[in-house]
Amino acid sequence: PFVGVGYDNTKVTVERAANAGARGQSATAQGTRFTVGADFKPLPFARIRAAYMLLHNQPGSMVSLGVKF
Repeated sequence: PFVGVGYDNTKVTVERAANAGARGQSATAQGTRFTVGADFKPLPFARIRAAYMLLHNQPGSMVSLGVKF
């Protein structure tokens, strides 16, 4: 099992756009991230990770597959 806590801060700026009025516009998003999940090893060379996430107060989930070679 694992638990994670983080803080995200992202800024996006429009450099090129078909609409000239959009150029130079920017937006910022920031907020907390909480994660809780578990790793499973069904085979010696594979790992499956599943987690529940709460990102900027929005619930979600994540599943990944890792393979050693």
